Amino acid sequence: MKKRNQGFTLVEVVSIVAVVLILVTIVIARFGHVSDSARNVVIHNFLNDCRTVYLRLNYGEAPGYAANTNILLFKEYVAATTLGEVQAQINGSTLTVSGVPANLFKDKRTTLTIDYQRNSYDGESEAAFLEKVLW
Repeated sequence: MKKRNQGFTLVEVVSIVAVVLILVTIVIARFGHVSDSARNVVIHNFLNDCRTVYLRLNYGEAPGYAANTNILLFKEYVAATTLGEVQAQINGSTLTVSGVPANLFKDKRTTLTIDYQRNSYDGESEAAFLEKVLW
């Protein structure tokens, strides 16, 4: 009797490679969705931080220099912010935020004006604004 080779056939190798590629595609698609969800959480947290800054400025917890300039840095005022040199300026019921990293919002905006009396974001309703900026 002839001794048979113990290796894989070409068909077996191609089948295994095809199955592995399909599984990798599924995993990559799943992690892409998770990444977008994480970005959306960061956006919602940023908007909550904006509200916190606005309320603290309006109710007298502003640092001394803000009384003269109405401008403050987020990182000095909101705990655990990782956005860098984001500035907030208050004018009545309006909070203007500048220096926002371009990769935060989907539409790449770097400034944001929030009117808390009218509940508008850059002149739009909250729902319309979120539709443009969420990933």
